[in-house]
Amino acid sequence: MSFKHSAILKLHTNVVIIRSENAYDKDNNLVSYDNDAVLLEASLIELRQTRNNLLARTDYLALSDNTMSSELTTYRQALRDATTGLDTVEKIEAYEFPEEVLS
Repeated sequence: MSFKHSAILKLHTNVVIIRSENAYDKDNNLVSYDNDAVLLEASLIELRQTRNNLLARTDYLALSDNTMSSELTTYRQALRDATTGLDTVEKIEAYEFPEEVLS
């Protein structure tokens, strides 16, 4: 499923099927949607997926039996804060993830 399709489904809970660029409800009625809002949400979904993958790479270091370095703590917090203030597609596309810390 594409990020755009995921965004349509998230923003329009009445949509049950998407064919090409068209979304339909359970009665096969065409559902209109704001393409700009869908593109923004699709961009956020993609960014969150990348962020979550980066966080997952260091999850084992955040277990209770480990003491994380301050650099790693700062890095993981920066990842969690990645979507803060990103309210346009342009801002999302310009966002740069922090430099990776693996220890």
